Amino acid sequence: MWFLGAIYSVYEPKHFSQAVKDPRWRDAMSAEITALEANNTWSLESLPPRKHVLDSKWVYKVKYKPDGSIERFKARLVIQGDKQIEGVDYDETF
Repeated sequence: MWFLGAIYSVYEPKHFSQAVKDPRWRDAMSAEITALEANNTWSLESLPPRKHVLDSKWVYKVKYKPDGSIERFKARLVIQGDKQIEGVDYDETF
């Protein structure tokens, strides 16, 4: 029963504006950006003419140890690729 109490005691934000108020989530977002940069999977670039930026969003999850205690706060930056149009935004799928 203690495990269920631990799960419900920590709030997982749905929006950036909620997460940015908590230093634990800010640290998790910072760690995600650092990991993306270290893996060379993310960088700031200039946008080519007549192109639009794909939207992104943060996804927040609290990870628990088997005993129910908090292991870490995890934040992932995801691209909303469902907004792309085949033949306009991309030609191939990988």
